[in-house]
Amino acid sequence: MRIIVSFLLCSFCTFLLLSACREDEEVIVIQPTAPIVEDSILTNINGYVQKGPFINGTTITLAELNENLLASGKNFTTQISDNKGAFNFKGVPLNSAYVQLQANGFYFDEVKGEKSAAQLTLFGLANVRDANSVNVNLLSYLEYNRVIYLMQEKETAFDEAKKQAQREILTVFGIESDSIAYAEQLDIAQDGDDNAKLLAISAILQADNSVAELSELVANIITDLKEDGTLNSQTTKTKLKEQAMSLNLPHIRSNLEKRYEDMGVKAIIPTFEQYIDSDGDGILNKEEDDTPENFTFSLQKDVAIKSKVTSNTIKISGLKEGGTADAVVKNGHIVLNGSILTDSVAQVKNGDELQLQLTSSGNYIDTVQASVAIGTLARNFKAITDDYIPNAFKFTAQKDVAVDSVYTSNTVTVSGVPFSTPMKIEEGMLIKNGKILTTDTTSVKNGDQLAIQLTSSTEFASATSALVDINGVTASFSITTDDYSPDPFSFTPIENAKRLTAYISNTVTISGLPHRTPQGLCSISYDNYWSKKNQEGEPIAIEMKPLQVYINEVPHDANDNLSFVEGDKVYLSVASSQFYFNDPITATLSINGIYAKFKIITENNPWQEKNNYPRVPSDGNDFSTYCFGNGKIYAGGYYMDKSTQSDKHLSLYEYDITTDKWSLLKSPSESIGLGRAFVYNEEIYMISRSDLWRYTIAENKWTKINSAPSRIADVLLINNKAYFLSFDQLWEYDIVNNSWTQKTATPISYTASFVLNGNIYIINDKHEYYNEKEHYILWKYAPQQNLWDQKSDIVVKEAYSRFLVSFTTQNTGYITTSEELLRYNEKEDNWESLDYPSDYYQGVGISSPEKGYLLTGSRLFEFTPPQE
Repeated sequence: MRIIVSFLLCSFCTFLLLSACREDEEVIVIQPTAPIVEDSILTNINGYVQKGPFINGTTITLAELNENLLASGKNFTTQISDNKGAFNFKGVPLNSAYVQLQANGFYFDEVKGEKSAAQLTLFGLANVRDANSVNVNLLSYLEYNRVIYLMQEKETAFDEAKKQAQREILTVFGIESDSIAYAEQLDIAQDGDDNAKLLAISAILQADNSVAELSELVANIITDLKEDGTLNSQTTKTKLKEQAMSLNLPHIRSNLEKRYEDMGVKAIIPTFEQYIDSDGDGILNKEEDDTPENFTFSLQKDVAIKSKVTSNTIKISGLKEGGTADAVVKNGHIVLNGSILTDSVAQVKNGDELQLQLTSSGNYIDTVQASVAIGTLARNFKAITDDYIPNAFKFTAQKDVAVDSVYTSNTVTVSGVPFSTPMKIEEGMLIKNGKILTTDTTSVKNGDQLAIQLTSSTEFASATSALVDINGVTASFSITTDDYSPDPFSFTPIENAKRLTAYISNTVTISGLPHRTPQGLCSISYDNYWSKKNQEGEPIAIEMKPLQVYINEVPHDANDNLSFVEGDKVYLSVASSQFYFNDPITATLSINGIYAKFKIITENNPWQEKNNYPRVPSDGNDFSTYCFGNGKIYAGGYYMDKSTQSDKHLSLYEYDITTDKWSLLKSPSESIGLGRAFVYNEEIYMISRSDLWRYTIAENKWTKINSAPSRIADVLLINNKAYFLSFDQLWEYDIVNNSWTQKTATPISYTASFVLNGNIYIINDKHEYYNEKEHYILWKYAPQQNLWDQKSDIVVKEAYSRFLVSFTTQNTGYITTSEELLRYNEKEDNWESLDYPSDYYQGVGISSPEKGYLLTGSRLFEFTPPQE
């Protein structure tokens, strides 16, 4: 007994050449050699490992060989990437054209129709310069040792060695062939005689063997063939013959077809049956007289349940001339030359037309198979019942439909059910092929057109639906009524509105209403005419003004039954409030819960009450001193003790406009009497009796600076000169020179005066009636010309307006009466009634650059001219 251990050497690993051998087997040794130094070529190598196909995860090892098939030391490893047995080496750097492939893994057993219980090792040799696609299989393994022996011992070239080894192996299995494709190019999933030979050899070797038994049988053959290329063992020959006779050829074909079908691979199993000696007479099946040429029956899918299904027609050929053969059918009937036979056996001859007929399953997606065997050729006919499940279909939901109305869905065409299939509908009415059905069940098939008719809800924004069910595949049709609410819209508020004035809102275009709103959903209203009270807590009567909505220029009142539709042009007509202080009037247009408010905000009352003047209470009379300067108001009063009739000192207060606060200033050291005052250069000048006093604010000091004319009624400041008015005299006081000059006397006895643009204006204190209108006379005094000029009369409202209070601000003169506020246009010499009377019109007016002030009793009012 001689045992030689063979290794393929590399830089870091050694692997076993053969997976199994007996004690008397001899294995060729591949001696290591020096590395090849030529430039490497990056090579992609791919292929399949097949017994049946090897399983995903099988390890593939590639070893580079030199021209004598000795290991170069380069080794590469990858894995099968799927259950088809596919592998791929990418960019392998090779110096040599020769490689050895080794696969070790589980495989699909085509005879048993199951995965192997153990791993099998296969080898293959290939010249990858000629082909990058290299398959590993039993034939490549069987030739492996013989090719190496012929090259190393007989110095046979690689190609010739492979051809000789393959011829010798085919002879073992009774197959004569002058040439066959290289083993590494064969594929059991492809048509062709050479592929059929590979599958026949693979099936014979597998038979009912376990993996261990298969490995031992293959190893015995390899050893027996190595030196002389002849299988000498009678035991092995007998075993191969018995195994060939034991094979169920249709079963093997069916197993492989199902395996590849399950993997989604389009495979054509070659006619391997022809290269097997099924009856053991030493003649391959294809050489037997009772076996016709190969034929196949097409798989029929989606057939009706419990129905007769007939195969495609095949024409018999290849039988011995003039001879006949028995056709044996299982699980079906033979249709011979158009006639159905009841017997399971029929004689056929060349030229006969043969079909198989079977009854399909009574279950959905179920397979029934009939088979026919003629000689050694067996073929199956399969029919798979339809799933009776239609392709998915869909009805499009409809939204914003009208209430209590009939709607029809889109039409769908049934597909995927070639046979009548039951269906039902829940709710709604089914329209089938244009006709409304009165029942909720029917049957449908491919091409039927279906629609649903459904009545919408009587409620707003409410859905109704119907459901169609075709053998478990459902589709619903739903319709949702419109909410009858438009898209949001808005009205732009109006600010600083005049009181009791009608205003028109901006126009909005109604959208989001595909249907006209039912009556009763829309309204217009005022929403803040609440009960108002005056400062004394007494109710105030509110003037209710008409509210109207214009729809496409047509007016409608609040009591009308309003209705809107898409595209309507809408605006509101609303009157503003009768009150000041930003009092808003808000009108609301509501369309089924979507509303917009049109707010009209009245302007602020130009008269705003400020902090009270803190005069001495109870025993005093009224203030007599008032003036404006330095951004402050100065007011004071001269008071008398009623019990003793003795004089009291003047009380002078300073009012800060910015802080709205009063402060008491220093009183004079002696009684100075009543007087009028003005402010110049941060000093207060006040005339009292016949004296002129000056109060220096910074020093808090009173100084008598000059005597003064008597009977002073008012004082007006123009630049650096003060003008003191009596009821019949006019005096000019030069502040800088501290001197008095008498001017042209006043032409009238007056009650009000003011300065405007360097001119003095006075208003008479007597009112007269002309044409039932109350008139006052206005005079203008021009200091530079020392002239009086009568101007336009002042016409006031009919009511008795005895009391006049005047002031200037923002270069404009104003008079307030008990009924109105009048503004003087100096350029046009006319008066305009502004309808802003003060609630308190008795008192004194105080002028300032930006605001006017009315001081009445202890109350101070500030006037802000309204913006135009």
